[in-house]
Amino acid sequence: MKYFCSLITIIFFFSCNSTPGTPHTASPRDTAFRQNKEENAGKAYKFRLDPVDRATYRYALNNNSEITMNVNGNETSSINNAEAVTSYTVNRDSSGDFIFNIRYDKIKIHTQKGGVETNADADNGALSANPVEKMLGILKQSAITAIVGLNGEIKEIKGYKELGDKLTGGFAANDVYAKNAARSQWEKLIGGNIFRGGVDKLFTVLPDSTIKPGDSWTATATQAGEFPVNIKSTYTLKEIRNDVAVIRSVGDITSIDIPSGAPELGNIKGNIKGKQKGTVTLNIKTGMIVSNDITTGMEGTIQTMGVDVPVSIQNVVKIRQLK
Repeated sequence: MKYFCSLITIIFFFSCNSTPGTPHTASPRDTAFRQNKEENAGKAYKFRLDPVDRATYRYALNNNSEITMNVNGNETSSINNAEAVTSYTVNRDSSGDFIFNIRYDKIKIHTQKGGVETNADADNGALSANPVEKMLGILKQSAITAIVGLNGEIKEIKGYKELGDKLTGGFAANDVYAKNAARSQWEKLIGGNIFRGGVDKLFTVLPDSTIKPGDSWTATATQAGEFPVNIKSTYTLKEIRNDVAVIRSVGDITSIDIPSGAPELGNIKGNIKGKQKGTVTLNIKTGMIVSNDITTGMEGTIQTMGVDVPVSIQNVVKIRQLK
C-alpha cells in the first residue's frame, strides 16, 4: 500500500484590535486567519511516516503511574515515575520501511511504596547493588532497533529480547523461579514504563485513507506494563497548524491475563476496564511525533491465588521532541 502526505503550510495571524464600547471591525489579519482556517477545514490529507534519512530525533519521556490495591481490607499504593531521554537515528531499508536505531541518553526511575522511596539511575548501573539500576544500566548500554512501516506501525523490535536473556544469564540453569521473577520484573518495570512506554507512544498508527479535519479512524493496540491491557482507540484530526497536525484520541481499555513470573501460579486473571484520552501533535512533513500527552484511568479486580483484589490505576505519559 502506498502512502503519501500532502505538505501544506498554514500561516495563522492573530490580532486583537477591538476597543471597549465600540463595534469590532475585522482587520486584514483577522480575515486572513479566518480564511486559512476555513480552507484548512476542507482540505484532505494523506499522512505517512517520512523522516529524514540518517537524521537523529531526540525525545524526552515522562511516565507517571499510581496503583492502589485493597488486599483483605488493607489499602496499599505504589507510585512510579520514569524519565528518559532517547535518540532515534533513522535509516531506510530496501523494502521501504524505516529502521530506527534506539539509544538511551538518560534513564531514571523514582518509586514510592509503603512509605519507602527509592531512586534508580542508569548512570550508576555498572557499580550499583540495586537490581533496578543494573537493569537500567543494561538498557542504556544496549543497541535496540525498531522496524516501522510507512503507516507508523511497529513491525519488529530487534535487540530487546536479548536484553532479557542477558539479565537472566547470571542465574543458575536450574533456578527457574529466580529467572522468571527477574524477567517478570524487567518486563513490568523496565519494559512497560521505559521501553514500551516510550516506543509504542512515539509512533501513531496513521489512517490508510485521506482525511480532513473532523475525520476519525480507529486502531487497536496492547499496552505493556505491570497490568497489560488492550486499548481500542478512536483518533480524530482536529486541525493543521503550521505543518503540525493536532490529533485527539479516546480509547476503551480491557485487561488481559498477566504473567505471574512463577510457573506454579500461572497467569493472574484480570477484570480491569477504563478509559484513555490524549492529544498528539504530528509533523505532517516527516510523520514524526512532536508531542504526545496521554491520560489513562482504570479500575477493577485482579485474581491471584483465587482471591479477587480490587485495583485502581492512574497513568499519565508525556512525550516531547527535543531540539
